[in-house]
Amino acid sequence: MWLALMVLGLGACEGFSDHHATSQCDQSGVLFVRWTFAGQAPSATSCVGVDHLDVSLTPDDYHCPQATISPVECPLTRFRYDNVPSGINHIDITAYDKNGVPTAQGAGADLLSSTVDQPVAIDLN
Repeated sequence: MWLALMVLGLGACEGFSDHHATSQCDQSGVLFVRWTFAGQAPSATSCVGVDHLDVSLTPDDYHCPQATISPVECPLTRFRYDNVPSGINHIDITAYDKNGVPTAQGAGADLLSSTVDQPVAIDLN
């Protein structure tokens, strides 16, 4: 599965370690997230009409860039991405149909660090 990380307004980058992030941005965080659709786990049934998901991060640390990981496959039960800004991150997940129209959205926040126990749970409606 191909994933691209786009720093908003700046184009595609490899992870968060690009020349737009300052040296003060701690990129040792791990994003571990799972999603549901109106409380139902992702499946062939709950993902009908969903082409892909975008997972967007907005760090509270102003030294770190906002970013979107896309495309993410809908039927995955969870998703892990390393080398993201540590600290509090606001996480937005948007589901898109094949025409690029948003079909569902959910949001949450988590304190990301280099260690992970449980995924952040976000319900899309």
